[in-house]
Amino acid sequence: MKTSIRVHSLTLSGAGAKSLATMEKHGRRQDATSQHRKINDTPPLVYKGLNLRELFDNHVDNCRMNKGLKRPVLHALIQFPTELTVNKKNEQAMMKAAIDFINSTHGGNAVFAARLDRDEQGKHSVDVFYSPKFEKTNVKRKSTETWISTTKFAKSLCKKHEEEIKRRHGGKFVDGPRQQGIALQAELHNYLLEKGLNLNLRQEKTSALPDRLDPEDYKLKADLDKREQALAEKEAAFEKAQKKSKRGSARDRYRQKRSQR
Repeated sequence: MKTSIRVHSLTLSGAGAKSLATMEKHGRRQDATSQHRKINDTPPLVYKGLNLRELFDNHVDNCRMNKGLKRPVLHALIQFPTELTVNKKNEQAMMKAAIDFINSTHGGNAVFAARLDRDEQGKHSVDVFYSPKFEKTNVKRKSTETWISTTKFAKSLCKKHEEEIKRRHGGKFVDGPRQQGIALQAELHNYLLEKGLNLNLRQEKTSALPDRLDPEDYKLKADLDKREQALAEKEAAFEKAQKKSKRGSARDRYRQKRSQR
């Protein structure tokens, strides 16, 4: 059994794929992509709601953030093992585990929404939307303020997994986006092992290129793989038939020669 996590930062508005506005339209099934992927009318399992922008605004109310922070929302797609049976109990368990994992690794109060889609082919992924909070002491005002940071906790996780990061980067420690992903993947693996899932050993990526395919691309690749396999089987059967035919021809020639003696 395998699991994975992919995280992207989101702008609050805009028409691009990596914006909260686009994610809200997708969750509400108001875009072409969601309609294309839809195979039934089963509603999603939802945490707090599908009104992402309103939920974000409530979540960060009275919080401060750096003026240069252009992408204040993080979107995690957590893939659970496809071997898990799809039923109400497991859906609830996947949703809870995804939310608890993000909160436990990002300060305790990070998640403001989550969704498990049940109208698509794949039913083992949870979308989690979060903006991590932390407390900062203002020395001058002698008060504590709540701030939003999308990197503070992820960089701390990098330090926790410093040994692996160094090993995979020629002995050098860095805590950029790719390394934060490595640390999160390691954390998720350990977290689900502790929950009792019998996971396979982790397979470490050797390339910095993204390895996740969208459902449409995954289906296309699966179809191509099936066609290639079918073609290979036909070629193997043809070669086998040719060899059998050659053996038959050789026997016929041998018998003809013996009859002419």
